[in-house]
Amino acid sequence: MTINYFGLGAVVTVALAALGAGVLPLFSPSKFDLGNGKDLVIIPKSAKGDWRRPAMLMVTIIFATSFVLIDLHQVARLYKFATLAVVLIAFNSPSAHRIVSTGEIPIAIRVLIALDYPLIALFIRARLVRRLAIASNAIIYLILTISLDALEMIISSTTGLAVGPFSIEGTLLTLFLSTVIYLRFLHSTFVLPGVTSVKREGAKNCSDTIRVLSIVTGLLLILGIGLFSLASIFKMTLASLTVIGITAYPAFYTLSSLLIIAVTPKVRPGLPRNSSPPLEIITPAYNESASIASMIKAIDAGALTYGGPVSIIIADDGSMDDTRDQALSVASQCRWVKVRVLSLGHAGKAFALNSALAETSTEIVIRIDADTIIDSDAFLPLPGWFANPEIGLVGTLPSPRSDEGVTWFDHMRRLEEIKTFGFNLLAQSRVNSINCIPGTFVAFRRSAALRVSGFAFGMNGEDADFTMQISRLGFRAVVDTSIKIKEDVPSDIASFREQRVRWTRAVLHTWSRHSPFYAGLVGPRAWFFYPKMLSMRALSLARGVVPLWILASIFSRGTATTREGALIAFGISGGITLSVLMVLVIRYDNIRRLPWLPTVFLYSLLKRFIGIEALFTLPLIDDARWRLRNLTNETAYPPTANHVTEENWTKS
Repeated sequence: MTINYFGLGAVVTVALAALGAGVLPLFSPSKFDLGNGKDLVIIPKSAKGDWRRPAMLMVTIIFATSFVLIDLHQVARLYKFATLAVVLIAFNSPSAHRIVSTGEIPIAIRVLIALDYPLIALFIRARLVRRLAIASNAIIYLILTISLDALEMIISSTTGLAVGPFSIEGTLLTLFLSTVIYLRFLHSTFVLPGVTSVKREGAKNCSDTIRVLSIVTGLLLILGIGLFSLASIFKMTLASLTVIGITAYPAFYTLSSLLIIAVTPKVRPGLPRNSSPPLEIITPAYNESASIASMIKAIDAGALTYGGPVSIIIADDGSMDDTRDQALSVASQCRWVKVRVLSLGHAGKAFALNSALAETSTEIVIRIDADTIIDSDAFLPLPGWFANPEIGLVGTLPSPRSDEGVTWFDHMRRLEEIKTFGFNLLAQSRVNSINCIPGTFVAFRRSAALRVSGFAFGMNGEDADFTMQISRLGFRAVVDTSIKIKEDVPSDIASFREQRVRWTRAVLHTWSRHSPFYAGLVGPRAWFFYPKMLSMRALSLARGVVPLWILASIFSRGTATTREGALIAFGISGGITLSVLMVLVIRYDNIRRLPWLPTVFLYSLLKRFIGIEALFTLPLIDDARWRLRNLTNETAYPPTANHVTEENWTKS
């Protein structure tokens, strides 16, 4: 065997160049945000959701996937030929290569991920140059994966180690690279908010980082031993193991949360000097006449149970209905809570929140949305939590309101809530990694809120950004499942789409403001849990056709290995998800909700489709370049006098 070191250097250079092309854009924050990095984001407005183009994209993806699976042998042959051609640049002897492979499915995953980008470019509303730029992500991804696959083959051939591009470790590397290219696609295509100007305060998260690293490493070792033991007992091949690893990928995060809860200590409240210190509630309201009275009455009952002074500041954001009159009417009937109503011009939720925050004076402030109903004992745990100086925000366990009937969306949202708030966020709170306490109910330190200038105007996800900003100051966010609230849930597909499009944009907007590539690490939330969400989205298109993939493996010939791996993988992933949900339903809810569990997978597919729809609503960089000069004219700015800052508070 003769190595051509010049050729090997060329292969390494190409791999590094492709890696640089994929990674370098991630280190550049948005240059199109004219805001201040705190309470003001100024970017072009997002478009309204439109299901038609994403629907055509999904249909095309299904057809493309079917074509790949039907002719998978030929596709795999072409990919291997390209990889081998790169290997031969470094080897003078064509017979000196060694391929460690687990079958053709790992190649199918690479091809399907690469196909996402030209198909998105085909259906997105953009100029030809931008479409070509989007499609080029597939070229970068393929160059990168083929180069790295070739290098793995070279390592295997020269060392004799059982490593290879189409083995388990090669597939894991592929999944990681798909997330990098997805982030590159986001950063290089869409206008996103700029980096936060709130600086991190000290290295307070080292212990949490060590805990998460240790847990993730231990879990990988446990799963690796378990998979190979499974292969040994049932005489399974590496191909089956690889299929299991790919398909059961989401279950890894569920298991990591289980392990975090099992081995890390709970965050404890402190002992308050005053068991009932004064509380102030801020509520933004826009056309909330149907729910504002119920919200105020529930708070009045909560104030009676609490025993200390409680007041509400309602910021009427220029409502077109009788929200203000309804609030004033029910306020006159309240006995235990004081109610103030601020009449504002319509400028958005963040402006209303900051206007109300500017009127507060207590250290513990609670944001409650106008369509939220709290339980009567919701305020009781708060003094203890804020007696712990590490705590900056406290969230709750919500459930859907049922006063207007119960729909399928209510059942799905409840299952989602107990999984998110009663499980995922509980785990994240133990390692200081919560990246969003929703605005339906969040208690926070007023002094911390003033230091970050309140809630950001001009972006989706002001509640997630608020959580991240205060976390940058070194405070922890926790969820107390003993605090119960009822929130409004969309009752039809149109309302659900509108809500989830906003929520998906919120994840991307907050990520852009706090990306660890340029905003610095803020504990594991920045380098583990946020990338977790984004990696799931990066693979969502390929994973969205997993059922089709499994059916193809079952009914196609000569794929017994793939078939057994796919079926076991589906059983493992689905079994873990359903088992955890069953335990959580029994823990938090009524067992009568259990029959709705099988429809969770349909709910997940619907959310995946809406996530794609949200991408199509983001403003493109091309448009921003020529709209930037006129941005001031098309963006509604809130009056600067109501921006909340610590300096303003000091003067007042």
